[in-house]
Amino acid sequence: MISRLQKLIAVLLIAALAVSCLPAAAFAAKKDAAATEAVSDISQYRGETYTAPTKENYIFGGWYTDAELTQPLKEDVKSGAAYAKFVDAAVLTVKLQLKAGTTADSESTDLRLITTVDNLYYKNIGFKMTANGATKDMSSRTVYKTITARNGEGQIDLQPTAFSPESQYFHTCSIVNISNAKFNDVIEIVP
Repeated sequence: MISRLQKLIAVLLIAALAVSCLPAAAFAAKKDAAATEAVSDISQYRGETYTAPTKENYIFGGWYTDAELTQPLKEDVKSGAAYAKFVDAAVLTVKLQLKAGTTADSESTDLRLITTVDNLYYKNIGFKMTANGATKDMSSRTVYKTITARNGEGQIDLQPTAFSPESQYFHTCSIVNISNAKFNDVIEIVP
């Protein structure tokens, strides 16, 4: 029989995996040929509704005026040539960590959300969390070079490259004091 806590974890994991390919903001550059694509005219992407080009296993990371991906294209530019930046999808994967010692019988628990970014050029980094019809923006500009996590044997220091070789920094936030009565609630998390 699956416990209520296991259901909460499963729902959060499914929500996180389902949305892990959504970009949080414009990315700056890594010089990876597979992550750059020249586009002769961006007008098809910047009409009345902005759309983004797609590339398998990558997330669109913004438009740039140069092949080195150091000069973001201005928002008001609607046509012309540009370079599309793509980031390894694993960079924005969301991982979850429950408070140590939590069981289905615990009165409450804390949940830490963890993702990574590939540089410091983001406008904001974080998550949008929706639960019981209410959405909360959990974003900031705080990042970490390493974090401490628990595995089955104790605490370990993690490097961002545990997510992807392109990951440079962690971003985390916590949902604290989730009561046992809420263990079955559906929570959607968008990076």
